[in-house]
Amino acid sequence: MAKKKRKSSRKNKSLALTKRALKLIDQAASLMKTGVIASAKQGAKTKVIAKKKAYSLADAAIRQLNRAVVQGGKVIRKGIKKL
Repeated sequence: MAKKKRKSSRKNKSLALTKRALKLIDQAASLMKTGVIASAKQGAKTKVIAKKKAYSLADAAIRQLNRAVVQGGKVIRKGIKKL
């Protein structure tokens, strides 16, 4: 039964990483939306700030997705070794 718990915890970790990545992507999209609206009203400075924040959130999402892919690859390799 310990193996089943490990498999489900690996899936949960991968799922959690993916959910965090999607959340970061949503935040970046929201920032870009507010940045576009604000830049139309206030100017280039607000647009640059929103752009930098959106880039950092997108980078964080990419790192999260990379971790999920690497973890999934490890699980696949272990499964292949057991065959």
